[in-house]
Amino acid sequence: MTEMRRTLPDFSEIGLSEQRSGVSDSAFWETNSSNSFGFGDQPTRRNQSGDKLDAAKKKRLEAYTADSREMTELTKLLAPETEVYDFAKRRYHAQWDEDLRTC
Repeated sequence: MTEMRRTLPDFSEIGLSEQRSGVSDSAFWETNSSNSFGFGDQPTRRNQSGDKLDAAKKKRLEAYTADSREMTELTKLLAPETEVYDFAKRRYHAQWDEDLRTC
């Protein structure tokens, strides 16, 4: 939200009411977002679905993620999405100083 306030005049007030009440941007997102992509200074958070797994499902997941063949195949299948994500992550800070564009 800091970058939105800094670079987009229409959003200069976004989140200020929370800040006035002592809530920082990071605390706001920690409380109001179930997910973050780890951009900028925001911590990466999961959706807490792992907390809902019983012991048998956790064991099954651990076996799946420990299988290097499965993980190699999954990595190959996700390569295009990973490339887009990595590009966005590399460009995160720089894009705030550019003109706003549509997709």
